[in-house]
Amino acid sequence: MNRAFSIALVGETETTFSPEHVREDLFVTDLQVSQSEGDFCTLTIEVENPHVGLLAPGRPRWIWIAWNPTFDPLASDSSEATFDDMVPLFFGRVQGVPNDFIGEVVTLNFLARPLDYEAQKAAVADTLRVFPWFDGVWFAPEDRADPDNVLESRSALWHIDRVTHDVSVSNVITGEDGTITFTGDDVLSDSIRISYGDPPCRQVNVTATIAWDQIASGPVWVIGAPGATRAIDTYTGAGLQKNWPQPGFNVGGGWTVRDSICNRLDGTGRDEYTYSDKIGILGKARDAKTVIVPPWAEPQIVLATFFPGHVLVLKKWKLGAALSVQYDVKRGKSETVTFSLRSNTQSILTDSTDGEAVDLRFSTSEVASPVGVFSDGTFDLPIGKPWARSYITTDRGEQSLQYLILVARARLLASARCVDVTFEVPWNRAIAEGVSCRKNVVISDSSLPGGVVGGKIKSYALRANGDSGQFICEITIGASIGLGGTITADPGTPTYVNAGYVDEGYQQYVGGFAMPVAGEVAYRRVNGDEPNDDGFDFDRLTLDKVLIGPVTIENEAPVQEPLIVVGPENPAGVYDAINTKQTTVTFRLKPLNNGPFADTYEIETTLLSVPKTIDLEAEMDSSS
Repeated sequence: MNRAFSIALVGETETTFSPEHVREDLFVTDLQVSQSEGDFCTLTIEVENPHVGLLAPGRPRWIWIAWNPTFDPLASDSSEATFDDMVPLFFGRVQGVPNDFIGEVVTLNFLARPLDYEAQKAAVADTLRVFPWFDGVWFAPEDRADPDNVLESRSALWHIDRVTHDVSVSNVITGEDGTITFTGDDVLSDSIRISYGDPPCRQVNVTATIAWDQIASGPVWVIGAPGATRAIDTYTGAGLQKNWPQPGFNVGGGWTVRDSICNRLDGTGRDEYTYSDKIGILGKARDAKTVIVPPWAEPQIVLATFFPGHVLVLKKWKLGAALSVQYDVKRGKSETVTFSLRSNTQSILTDSTDGEAVDLRFSTSEVASPVGVFSDGTFDLPIGKPWARSYITTDRGEQSLQYLILVARARLLASARCVDVTFEVPWNRAIAEGVSCRKNVVISDSSLPGGVVGGKIKSYALRANGDSGQFICEITIGASIGLGGTITADPGTPTYVNAGYVDEGYQQYVGGFAMPVAGEVAYRRVNGDEPNDDGFDFDRLTLDKVLIGPVTIENEAPVQEPLIVVGPENPAGVYDAINTKQTTVTFRLKPLNNGPFADTYEIETTLLSVPKTIDLEAEMDSSS
């Protein structure tokens, strides 16, 4: 048997199989190389007792096992294998050593675990953090860099090559390294066994909650603007100017005054009693009204002395006014997304419902915080802007939704691979085909349902026994009980140009379905749906959007002027009359300090198409 294998104990740095490794450091009587999906490959060998501790200081703890496919057990003992003949089977480090070496034969265990396993995993995971297959918003900040999280949305497991120690991921439904076809003649007699796992889960119910604070601030000019003030003519300008709101004044509803302008444009004239020539007074009183007082105040000459008239002059003010208000709001927002994803699978029980539905719950409050675990060091602010009204209805929010659908998809696909087919094939054929947990197998045999079954290799074991001379490979594949088929869905109505005029990505569709994975599953999009809140869009917060009714200015000068008439005994009473019609400026703002707001989006999904690699409804040939 030693001529069939080369067995070299080596150091950890001898990671490449070389001619110097074609030797026999141990005499093996029994050998098994086995691996299951997601696990490290293991080597178990029975060897003649070397009577030396393999873990002793300075002893090599790694092993190279290679196979000579030209090995002929009938050849003379003097035949020797060459390096070019050898096919490396295993490279690993000692894992288990018996405590005593008294017996003639001892069992040694080795594990094909690379020294840089964690670093390799992290590097591979970094390449897989792409939308929509990975979305950091659904993970706590301390968990985003965990390599295992990149597999949550993929029906895949880690794979470690038993020879090169390269780390990769491998899909559990379809292997990446090709398909091996075996017929009944390839399979060892009576070795085919079929077993059924747990009934498949047919439905995944997802509930996801997204919460953030809608934070917004900014100004809105309610009256006029700098350089374009609103002109107001009034006889009560002093009072209006005095009471004009000043910066910082709390208007209510989340509003405060930001900019305040109320300046006189007509100089500094004032109301006054004037003793002068009546006609002269009237001529000088521009933009003013005069009130002639009682006859005794008319200009008179008494005892050869001239007494001027007493006239009340009311100055009309011209004001230039402008006012802006500031909003500073922090409002609670939340969105709940729900959907149920069902798979199109065959039944393995008489109860067509088979496995129970799985409920998955997600929650995040990270959409308004920087999220970054990407290789280029960039950060993503998922919501884009803290004042956004909605998240799930945006393009970025749709990526988060697609991630949830992909997680549900991964659960259903893995569950649908619930039939195991185990069989044995000759050792040399398995090695020639490169059997690994990254390959698919199609096996044709009349004893199988429908005569053929396909699936991904779940595990394999290469066994060689020196006493019996038996060299075999036992393989277990996982078959999917789907119904196959392709999902099609209406993409919706284009909102930019006619469909097909521009490439996908430039076009936006509404009211239609999108496919995270083409041909497998689709969902109805909610992009552009109006959120259920008070309607404030802080990107388009124009005056008409914040006012309740128009800005009104009442009792300007034309309304006040008819009141500038008084009785002859009380000329100053004109002030009392005009003050009954003081000029006022009135506006009402919609309150912004509302909330919290909560929305619920029920997402419609199609069935998930599941591959059909075994037909459980097909008949088996009982005569085989």
